[in-house]
Amino acid sequence: LLQSFSIFALPDPAAKQLFHIYTVRLGRFFTNKDFSVDVKSSLYILVSCCLVIYYRVCNNILPTPSKVHYIFNLRDLAKLAQGLMQASPSHITTQDRLALLFGHECLRVFCDRLVTNNDIELFYKHLSLTVSQYFKITFDTTSWNEHPLLFCNFLKTDEKLYQQLNDWKQCCPLLLDYQLRCNLSGQSSLKMVFFKEAVEHVLR
Repeated sequence: LLQSFSIFALPDPAAKQLFHIYTVRLGRFFTNKDFSVDVKSSLYILVSCCLVIYYRVCNNILPTPSKVHYIFNLRDLAKLAQGLMQASPSHITTQDRLALLFGHECLRVFCDRLVTNNDIELFYKHLSLTVSQYFKITFDTTSWNEHPLLFCNFLKTDEKLYQQLNDWKQCCPLLLDYQLRCNLSGQSSLKMVFFKEAVEHVLR
């Protein structure tokens, strides 16, 4: 059996290599979609933020016996980039809006996995620090409990425009409509209450 047994060791790419990979990937996306000059000029800032928040999460939010799922890897970094590439040039027109989209994707990929208030507050601290250092803006994380930072792509049925919600209740009528359609189809009977946490879960 040992003659058919092999071990492959694949070390993580260096930060410099990751920076080049995602600079090319996101840069090509911004160019092909014809984003504004302000957004295109923020490419290096955005990629730097992605790498910094990834390494800060990996080094500071560690798994424990009660939190064995706190394992972050390059797949999460890829999910972060994938979420950013849902951006629309008609909505993400400035560097500040790009920073808000980055914040939402970080919450979706990293923060949604956290289970304690202390861990969530620690993540908010790292996210705020990263954004203030690179984008030079400040996130008011204290308001996110009542008014979470959310994006979705189904507010307009005629086009899938990935845009920020002004209020989490804004999409509740649409979710109720989808639920009604599902019930009328006869496939299943759903009785869901779309409270804030449920809406956040659906959108992320």
